[in-house]
Amino acid sequence: MRARRVRRQIKDTVNAGNRALETVKFAQLANPTPSPDDMALTRRLIDAGRLIGVDVLDHIVIGDGRYVSFREVGWR
Repeated sequence: MRARRVRRQIKDTVNAGNRALETVKFAQLANPTPSPDDMALTRRLIDAGRLIGVDVLDHIVIGDGRYVSFREVGWR
């Protein structure tokens, strides 16, 4: 995900008056295993959110009737 989309997610969260966000991705290849891009996005969201007091609660990748929750696997 490009930095512009990270900024947009954080901006939309703040503009809505929220202090936390969750993001969900539907895996294109049906495999919900997080890609390196998913991990980079999550890290950027967490880092950007910390700067302005927005907590990233989770990033969930869904595919093939399964999901992977970054929170459940220990990402914070």
